[in-house]
Amino acid sequence: MNSSATALTYAASAAVNPKRIVKVSGNRTVAQCSADTDVILGVSGRDESAYNETTHAAAAGDPCVVYVPDGREVIITAGGTVSAGGYVTADSDGKAIDATTDDVTDSETGTTAYAIGPVIQGGASGEDLVVINNVISVRKVSA
Repeated sequence: MNSSATALTYAASAAVNPKRIVKVSGNRTVAQCSADTDVILGVSGRDESAYNETTHAAAAGDPCVVYVPDGREVIITAGGTVSAGGYVTADSDGKAIDATTDDVTDSETGTTAYAIGPVIQGGASGEDLVVINNVISVRKVSA
């Protein structure tokens, strides 16, 4: 699925795991997203065997393949149970969590949250989700 998505390569500023939501961390560098307020660049590559046989899609300083938003399917590791039909955002480890149960209406009123989706195939924590690679932003409001 990721193989048909548009892939670009950037340097990893820290270790990036496969199938994680990533952001720009500096000039031509990427890191895993760690909050719903991180601006989503795309999804890290999924074949860790291509990267020094580690569990990372890229170690710090190494090239990291990023599938950028293009409306095609990508695979993201779930950080919690996610159902098909909704959007996901990043947890503290770059895994996908349901954007509707994430605190989009909370004390961060006035900030912008970012999500990716919609989810085509849901799953439980640690499982692979199939998501359409479109990024949206939502302005947070008070509950």
